[in-house]
Amino acid sequence: MVSVNDPGAGDGQAPGGFGAGEPEGRGHRRAAPDRRPDQDESLAGGGMSPATAEAAIPPEREEGWERLEGDIPFMLHNGPVWYRRQGGGYECGFLPRAGIHANRRGFVHGGMLAAFADFGLGHACGFATGGRVVTVQLGMSYVAAARPGRWIGCSVEIARRTRSLCFPRGDLVAGGVLLATASGVWKILA
Repeated sequence: MVSVNDPGAGDGQAPGGFGAGEPEGRGHRRAAPDRRPDQDESLAGGGMSPATAEAAIPPEREEGWERLEGDIPFMLHNGPVWYRRQGGGYECGFLPRAGIHANRRGFVHGGMLAAFADFGLGHACGFATGGRVVTVQLGMSYVAAARPGRWIGCSVEIARRTRSLCFPRGDLVAGGVLLATASGVWKILA
């Protein structure tokens, strides 16, 4: 969740959205250690019907979700991507498709997860600063795999902000399973 210089932000409780009511970075299930991701039913999106998959996309009119439009051609090409600001927080999500976002093994490509994290953290910084930002550094830690056809969400918080830099971090989650964590530095443009 986005919180800029909020004294209550360090209490470990997310105000809402993905993982609401749980300590930050907690409450996400990890894939069972004795099972490969493709054997974990919570990660398998392959059996999802197109109607069920389509229902996983939040409609524009529900709970503040908006479909990304505008000047981010790479994410428009790889989307659709949805986002919302709610209660001082920021979330985004997308529904990966097999023919576009999967690697050879049938999982969502790690590069797509990194691109999605870069978008989500950067977009949150843009909202938090009220201006345009560019990525200086992005770090990813991959925890579990996901199959296309399952909604992937990213909740973001701003850990720190200076006059010229923004330091966000976020969790990428699918079906309650933590897929990856991301953090980085964004330059605030004048």
